[in-house]
Amino acid sequence: MRTTLPSVQGVYGHLERLPELMPGLLADPSRWDSLDITYHPPRVERIFTDLGGGWRVYCHYIHPVLPGQESLFHPHYRVAGIVVHGAPGCSYRMTVGSAVGVSAPPVVMDMIVSGEFRYVMNHPDGWHAVMPIGGPVYSTAIFGPSMKRMVPPETRSAKGTLPPLSDRRRLEMVHHFQTIWTT
Repeated sequence: MRTTLPSVQGVYGHLERLPELMPGLLADPSRWDSLDITYHPPRVERIFTDLGGGWRVYCHYIHPVLPGQESLFHPHYRVAGIVVHGAPGCSYRMTVGSAVGVSAPPVVMDMIVSGEFRYVMNHPDGWHAVMPIGGPVYSTAIFGPSMKRMVPPETRSAKGTLPPLSDRRRLEMVHHFQTIWTT
């Protein structure tokens, strides 16, 4: 039996709270951990902090995917609400699919957006791939309770082996996200 997951509206409610939460969270750089996610394109530099109750905030610097590279098509094992912060001259391509199990599904939607936008992934069988175009993209995500799902082998094998960012880079990211959330 699956855990009851927060509704899409409930996750959007958490996203709506980010403008009030983020300045306080980012005011204390010591509370932020980090990961350098390099096992599959795109490279993602992540800082994150726990909110309690199974919720966590992630801030990402997502590097562009180089020509000829494929982005990792993956499911989320936790409920996710994401805000993508646009950058001048950059776009964000996202493909979406749905499948049970660990084999990638067919793409059912492919979009390219620019500027800030938000989305929620609230089903354990939802998959996506993200590809910044024209430069890196920043995003802030709030992740909630586990959806108790199997993850693809390439994701599972990297878990626990990813290095942290350098302390200097972690602090640079905290400061950058301070400017995003306080202006």
